[in-house]
Amino acid sequence: MVLLVIFVVVAPLAYFLYDPTPIRYENFDQISDAMTEDEVEKLLGCPPGDYRRTAIEYDLDTPVFPPFATEQRWMGSKGDIVIFRDAENRITGKMRIHGRREPPVIAWTHYLWDTLRGR
Repeated sequence: MVLLVIFVVVAPLAYFLYDPTPIRYENFDQISDAMTEDEVEKLLGCPPGDYRRTAIEYDLDTPVFPPFATEQRWMGSKGDIVIFRDAENRITGKMRIHGRREPPVIAWTHYLWDTLRGR
């Protein structure tokens, strides 16, 4: 019975509470236009990249993109952070796309299906 409670209650709770990505989403509002790439990376805790380990469900609104030449993207288990820069490498905008990991049952089903298909 105890094992059943652990499997049904504790495991899913731990899955949603544990964030395996190094991205510090709480610092998003501190990003300013005058920051260098190194300063943004230090503030967010890691360089831009894809830190997702499972599929993410995104809460998408209609995005508004500022004029930009390049973008930097941090992708993790709580969504994405995107920084837009102009040709002189100045920040022209930032965007936080909220997301959440799929429920464990769906993630495991996708993993099993992909494994069976040879992906």
